[in-house]
Amino acid sequence: MVSGSYDGPIFVFRGDGKGGFLAPQKIAGKDGKDLVLDNAVSISLADWNKDGKPDIFAGTISGPVYYIENNGNMKVGEPVRLSCDGKELSALDGGPAAVDWDNDGTLDMFLGEDDGALRYMKGVPGAIPSFKDLHVVLNQLPQVTDQENMLAKVVKTRPTLRPKPFIGDWNGDGKPDLLVGDFCLLPGPPPQLTPAQAKERDDLAKQQASLNTELEKLTKQLERDAAKKMGYADAKSVPPGKQEAFQLELATLQGADANYNRLLESITEVFTKKLPFEPPVDYHGFVWLFLKK
Repeated sequence: MVSGSYDGPIFVFRGDGKGGFLAPQKIAGKDGKDLVLDNAVSISLADWNKDGKPDIFAGTISGPVYYIENNGNMKVGEPVRLSCDGKELSALDGGPAAVDWDNDGTLDMFLGEDDGALRYMKGVPGAIPSFKDLHVVLNQLPQVTDQENMLAKVVKTRPTLRPKPFIGDWNGDGKPDLLVGDFCLLPGPPPQLTPAQAKERDDLAKQQASLNTELEKLTKQLERDAAKKMGYADAKSVPPGKQEAFQLELATLQGADANYNRLLESITEVFTKKLPFEPPVDYHGFVWLFLKK
């Protein structure tokens, strides 16, 4: 079994022959260091070059989607950013699944995204994977402030946030079927608030929104500063092999920035004050099955 991770490394779990697994091993890049593309790496295994070894297709939290050739014996090629219709693919918190869906001998790909979108693209034969004919399987969910109530309305009809596709022959008919896991926030019953409490909640919500906007701007500035210290124009220019060093540099700058830490403390304080006025939130993950006709 091979798995991505939130922290970034990709792990290999070898079977022990007894129904369990041995201790995990991290995949290393050509420099011998742990291969870290980004945070929240989600992977799919499929043999693109038909050499009998499963290659890696990887989605990341910041958007880029990569192909990593399996060279055997825990050695891999340099990560290559994937494209569709001549444009680099980007899917926040992306989840790829590579499969020869149309049975033409070339791998195609499904790709889930943070906002609920799920896309399908047809593979183009070649030494390096590329794709064409992007098709929307599931539209992105509406971007609303009252997200939990919106999700409660659609959760019975489709996958919701962070869809992660997986391919398997569920019904044994010889055709690949599509399974999609998701993440969903559902609201519990709202608390009964007095007019004074409702006003306090609304005031806190405005403070929270303002602080979040300020933190987002500062984070982008610190990302640019970290990239420039490493000799790159901006965060998007940092190559996959340098992502771990970039994250460490960014964490150092964030830890030393008094304004950044003040904002984090203020956001935590406001969130804690606002929490008693909000409906409780239940966290769910569902798996959806789409049988291929």
